[in-house]
Amino acid sequence: MRLFYITNTRIPSERASAYQVMQMCAAFGAHRVQVDLLYPRRRAYGQWGAIDDAYAYYGVPAAFAMQPVPCVDPIKTVTIDHPQLTRTPLPRLSHYLQTGTFALKALQRVLAHRAGVCYSRDITFLSLLRAADPQHRWRLFYEAHTTPETPWSLRQARRLAPRLDGIVTITESIRRFYMELGVAADSVLTAPDGVDIARYAQLPAPAAARARLELPTERPLICYTGQFYRWKGVHTLIAAMAALPEATLCLVGGAPGELAEAQALVRAQGLTNVSLIGHVAPELVPLYQAAADVLVLPNTAQAAISRDHTSPLKLFEYMAAGRPVVASDLPSLREVLRHGENGWLVPPDDPSGLAQGIQHVLAEPALAADLAAEAQRDVQDYTWAQRAGRILDFVKEHAVVGA
Repeated sequence: MRLFYITNTRIPSERASAYQVMQMCAAFGAHRVQVDLLYPRRRAYGQWGAIDDAYAYYGVPAAFAMQPVPCVDPIKTVTIDHPQLTRTPLPRLSHYLQTGTFALKALQRVLAHRAGVCYSRDITFLSLLRAADPQHRWRLFYEAHTTPETPWSLRQARRLAPRLDGIVTITESIRRFYMELGVAADSVLTAPDGVDIARYAQLPAPAAARARLELPTERPLICYTGQFYRWKGVHTLIAAMAALPEATLCLVGGAPGELAEAQALVRAQGLTNVSLIGHVAPELVPLYQAAADVLVLPNTAQAAISRDHTSPLKLFEYMAAGRPVVASDLPSLREVLRHGENGWLVPPDDPSGLAQGIQHVLAEPALAADLAAEAQRDVQDYTWAQRAGRILDFVKEHAVVGA
């Protein structure tokens, strides 16, 4: 089978979506599927422009073909070493222009082939391809990471969803949404995100990891890795550190504007026990996670994408790292975490409750070890390879193509 994976995601980039796409294409390729990844050719600034080998950067084999697609790109992307790139003229128009031109150029590439399977996170592209293929030669599969946020995107989803061959969702909440739109239950597959277990196979002990990273060794270390979007709840975690003066918080990730906001929160609260590391290469993320005594997911309950739709990459990485996880008690996270068994769940948006949860896990070494061990066992069912296998089985059940 030949599978065209279409994503309007800048690659390489600091975004988790780029990492997830690269991992999935490699996993599909490992299942002996011919994979063509079509992604936008967009200007990369600073450190991203210096990356010549995306396969190496993301730690995946060249088991799939990467095809950059030209597009009109007036969007200026802020990067770690180019914080001056903060303004995009007419942002909404620029977004539609980039999205539309990428979709049209990708459509041309795809239609140059007779038939096949298209798998995409880009509903605009899928809408165009379905309209351009009245004979239904192409089998279309949409991977949904959230639900529509605007009236226009909701209308688009209503029109397209019943005409797709299948939909893959990352949570049960998103699956229910598409079933409510009239999609048959057996045409929607829930497949949470995953992790590359091999990256976590031989992690050092916390003390050794801290020594390599030059992190403090004499105090308990709390760690968060990932983006600092408001719905991720990093502001709640920073506020919780006022009640944890004996511990150090290590924040890894974040874009320049987000880092500046986090630093302002730290200063405003007079905290001296918060360290902002910033963005690091993917290969270093497991080492920071291994250095921690507790790993935290402080997601908010105030946004649907956090409460119901997210399947955080960091969740599965935390579990694979063999460190106890303290997380917000949310429906999205409860699809994987069980309180007191493979994680410790606390009230969302509550700095005091989060601090108490972290303190409890730090004060109970036996509990911490049990939580970490159970999470490490459970995460064996959430590898990229297993996810790709389930999705490919689903695709084969719903697609019979002659190419």
